[in-house]
Amino acid sequence: MTTPTSPTVSIRLFTIKEAAEVLKIPASWLYERTRRNAIPCHRLGKYLRFTEEDIARIISSQPPQSDAAD
Repeated sequence: MTTPTSPTVSIRLFTIKEAAEVLKIPASWLYERTRRNAIPCHRLGKYLRFTEEDIARIISSQPPQSDAAD
């Protein structure tokens, strides 16, 4: 009888393109911010991936837009 040594965890990982589509922003914005370590991401070798939590943190970290149309 074998016993699993680690639980099975299902984490959705988004590519730059997928994360940009979810956030409705250009992929270049994500690339530029990841180069500056300004947003959360996971580096897997040369690849960048984002979890749903990373995407939520990116959204919540942005300052609210003010309406200057007075």
